Amino acid sequence: MMDWRLWLYRPINALLRKLMSANYRANYLRSNDWRERSAGFVQAHLMRHPGDRGKALHVHHLRYDNIGHEMLGRDVEVITREEHMRIHAARRAVAV
Repeated sequence: MMDWRLWLYRPINALLRKLMSANYRANYLRSNDWRERSAGFVQAHLMRHPGDRGKALHVHHLRYDNIGHEMLGRDVEVITREEHMRIHAARRAVAV
């Protein structure tokens, strides 16, 4: 038997996810929260990969269902700027 709270909150959570997705680039990626989180991801990456110091590193989302609560390796990855540009160029080419 489903708890009534799940029945009530599931559509609200779905709506919030859609709103988050719609405002992802416009708001979240420009927020102080994202700047702090992404800086932390880069620092964690550099602790494991010190040879990447000095490279232009970007944090790339692998999934979007956990926006605001991302985990490195599951939701985001740290990659070079060139890799990031290649990934998005390839996605744009497929979308056309």
